[in-house]
Amino acid sequence: MSDLLGTGASALRTFQRAIATTSHNIANVETEGFSRQRLSLETQSPARGGDGNHRGNGVRVAGIERIASDFAVTRIHDTTTAHAREATHHDLAIRLDGLFADGALDPTSRFAAFFSSLEDASLDPASTTAREMVLDAGEAVADRLRTLQTQLEQVGGEVDDRRRASVSRVNEMAGAIADLNGRLVETGKGGRSQLSSDLLDRRDLLASRLAEEVDIETVIQDDGALNVLIGDGVPLVVGRQARALRAVADTTRPGRSDIELGIGSAWQSVGARLHGGELGGLEAFESSTLEPAMQRLGRLTHAFAAAVNEAHVQGVRPDGTAGDDWFSVGPPVARAASANAGSGELTASVVDAGQLGATDYRLRFDGSGWRITRTSDGDMTAVAGLPTTLDGLEIGSTGTPVAGDTFLVSATRSSASTLDSTLIDAQALALAEAGAGPGANGNARLLAGLGRQPLVDGATFAGDIGVIAGAIGSTTATLATRSGALESMRNDAIDRRDSLSGVNLDEEAIALTRHEQAYQAAARIISTADALFQTVLGAVSR
Repeated sequence: MSDLLGTGASALRTFQRAIATTSHNIANVETEGFSRQRLSLETQSPARGGDGNHRGNGVRVAGIERIASDFAVTRIHDTTTAHAREATHHDLAIRLDGLFADGALDPTSRFAAFFSSLEDASLDPASTTAREMVLDAGEAVADRLRTLQTQLEQVGGEVDDRRRASVSRVNEMAGAIADLNGRLVETGKGGRSQLSSDLLDRRDLLASRLAEEVDIETVIQDDGALNVLIGDGVPLVVGRQARALRAVADTTRPGRSDIELGIGSAWQSVGARLHGGELGGLEAFESSTLEPAMQRLGRLTHAFAAAVNEAHVQGVRPDGTAGDDWFSVGPPVARAASANAGSGELTASVVDAGQLGATDYRLRFDGSGWRITRTSDGDMTAVAGLPTTLDGLEIGSTGTPVAGDTFLVSATRSSASTLDSTLIDAQALALAEAGAGPGANGNARLLAGLGRQPLVDGATFAGDIGVIAGAIGSTTATLATRSGALESMRNDAIDRRDSLSGVNLDEEAIALTRHEQAYQAAARIISTADALFQTVLGAVSR
């Protein structure tokens, strides 16, 4: 009798737990990242009867199984971080593409108007009105290039703001994962099988969201804690400890920031080691789309100013004096890294604008000589000492550098913002060729012809704007395709995970009915045992 009661009671308790588990699944059908749970049952240890035989002793809960796959979760992480990188890059590339497509910003029409005004002035070089129109057109070119540069720099500022916001989110999620690690380790001291399924779901969801910010690799420890590595193996979360990231100003790149990882009381630069997620997309956009556009615009600015100035000084003004430089461009900027130990400083000047590259230059002193690396393609040139001339730049040094000191020289990145038309008097225009009489227009024709010459890497001034815009447009189209494909892959990974771990209401409804019937049957066992017991009591009392 007691065996029957015990068996019924164990079944009652077990299927009550089964109903609760199924109800929990149903309640969380819309909960993001929830993994359905299933009760694992096993028979209780059999009881030995008086006749020496072993009798069944009912059922018990062996544990609650979390239906999940580490492989499926890792696949979500990988596709999420890849999609976030390309989507971030694509969104910003669209912005840049729009700037060059905007007629209010596109310098092409300004170049056309400038050279057209020179053509008109060549027909009547003595006309003050024609000369003033030329000056206005020249100022319009400078203003348009400055405005476009300002817009590019504003996009760069947005990139930096987004980088700082992403770093903040990474730190918040890393701290939450470390906290969950601690809670899971405490609740799972009976072994990994005892870990809370709901806490594991919450931790996996945090890791997936972290993958949107940066590429991650996860490693589960024996105690159930999740270690998180970012980039190419940078430890962010180890057990219950989360390290912090921070965005700091890059002293060699104004307006840009670097990412550092806190290690004890020290900070280590890790920005170059982070390749995926939004942080990777921001870096990819900055280095492969925004930076080349700014560098090419700066090179175009130098080439335009140098060509016009060279032609203008060959001409003669109405008073018979030689022409002056028409446009001015700011000098190259040389910066020393803040970590340099020596007192060395660099100087730089443009000696041949036609040879300038659309790139910055990193210089490193090794103790006996210099290594000069183009940032655009990584090409390295070794020189024994400075000054030296490279790609139309003359680079010199002052002070005393020490081995390991690094510098950055930038001749083109921000040049467009410094372009200025220095002529303010229409009579200062030198439209006549030297040695010609009054009313000559030879230099006006020479200046007007510059607009048709391939003076910028084989392209005209207006043509080079088209090259820049074309490169951005091509990048944007490619990123759209890749982003779309990766989004499909990510969604497929999520669907695969949900097909395994997600809640199917039809299945849960069937399970709930089955568990309810089993619970009722277990109750019937107990009521039957009670009836039998009452029958025995009644017989004995007679």
